[in-house]
Amino acid sequence: MMCSTKSSRLGNPENLINDSLRRVLQYEILELQGLALSLIPLDVLRKNSTSCTIHPPMKEGDATILLNVDECELCFFQELASWFKDDFFSWVNSPDCEACGKPSKFKARYSIFWPVSRMNRSSQYVIDVEDHECTSCRNVTKFPRHTDASILIETRKGRCSEWAQVFTLFCRAIGYRARLVVDVTDHVWTEVYSISLKRWMHIDSCEAAVDQPLMYEKGWGKKLSYIVAVGIDDIQDVSWRYSADHKALMSRRDPQADKILVHNVIKKRNELLQRYPPQISRNLMVGVILELLELMVEPTSIAEYGGRISGDKDWIQSRSEDGGHSAQDSRKTMKLSEFTSSPGPAAVKIMYSSALDKYQIASQTGFDSSNSSWQKLASKSENLFRKEEKDWKMSYLARKHSAKPGIIEWRFDADKFLISGIAVESGAFVKEGCEIACDIRSEDGTFSASYKNVGKCSSQLLVPCRVLTVRFTLTSPPGAPDVAWQFTQLFREKVTEFSDFAFGFTIDLIQG
Repeated sequence: MMCSTKSSRLGNPENLINDSLRRVLQYEILELQGLALSLIPLDVLRKNSTSCTIHPPMKEGDATILLNVDECELCFFQELASWFKDDFFSWVNSPDCEACGKPSKFKARYSIFWPVSRMNRSSQYVIDVEDHECTSCRNVTKFPRHTDASILIETRKGRCSEWAQVFTLFCRAIGYRARLVVDVTDHVWTEVYSISLKRWMHIDSCEAAVDQPLMYEKGWGKKLSYIVAVGIDDIQDVSWRYSADHKALMSRRDPQADKILVHNVIKKRNELLQRYPPQISRNLMVGVILELLELMVEPTSIAEYGGRISGDKDWIQSRSEDGGHSAQDSRKTMKLSEFTSSPGPAAVKIMYSSALDKYQIASQTGFDSSNSSWQKLASKSENLFRKEEKDWKMSYLARKHSAKPGIIEWRFDADKFLISGIAVESGAFVKEGCEIACDIRSEDGTFSASYKNVGKCSSQLLVPCRVLTVRFTLTSPPGAPDVAWQFTQLFREKVTEFSDFAFGFTIDLIQG
């Protein structure tokens, strides 16, 4: 059922809830939790989540059996999601041919009885099975879409449904409340209840994304409608958490379906709460009310989101989840005269730190570090996002996951002065035949210069100009692999507590 339809319609909410509940009840099997716990490198993940100065700290009363007060909860889950994505689970669109090892393509899908061996016993159960035909020898390879967590923890491969099921199991195994989250527009992920934040927190193991609920709408470009979270002690319509435009989301929902969904959520939640002692049930209901109040508030975020990265390029683009829809063209212009009072020659430095995601402007008038976000001072940006690698501790600007070029441009206006020269430091990182082009042009057409794949460049203008633009274009050649978005990076630097403003522009001014 999961990850099988792109429709925004809800369908039968009772079936959706019951189907999800059957899955999450598996995660309570102690033998299965023990197996899951034995596979997680907890010591390594905990070590990497200490000494965080960014997120809210754990309080003495918040410490769990797993985490101490000096260990950051958000960092731990980021480490867990990154390990799960990079080292434990594998994404499969179409399996390689069993006969010759060449690529295959999807051919058909059907439900059959499938023999399995799970938790030391052999049996059969009905599952969906996909046929994938080899593009070379035409052999058909079968790919079973398992829904049994005890099987998935051994096969360790699949698409979003399989990923989310095993990751949710892992979250339960380490002692956290966790819910399986089903988006009817064709995706599945996890929510865990954050002890330090006192709220439910989004985690997408396919993307190694933690606490980024607006990623699907703002990054992937999904038109969301119904999103339901199912756990062993609660069921909730959480659609509103994942949209910054509640009015648009409401327009994609059906009022009659809403009533049926609410009825089924309340009915099934009450059944679940009856399993608990009265005091625990009351506490859980308090949490339900607090969450409903939270969901009524339209979320906002200044974060930048890239397109989808799980899955191959063609599959992502066929689902319109590459994020290429978003672009900014504000024609914002930086008035350089605001930063100098000298009637004679002067220099203005507009520097940027990708680690801090902040600009710093240095001039005769002092320092200005009030401009946060890489887009804040850019006049144009298209198909770019800021990436922070949690494992390698690096940050940079990169193309969103698509074959389209990434573009960013700055426009400088000297006003009563003239621009006589410019030096650019981009921290450009390029490999595998990809390209970063830097084009510097005066608006009056008296000057132009182009550079390719260089981290530093400078130009002196024989004819000083009033308005100058600097544009970077990030591209990859035809036939580049799906990960080619990583092969062109701007402002690449290490994320440390001593991060500095190392990149940007030094602009020389003379009296006009």
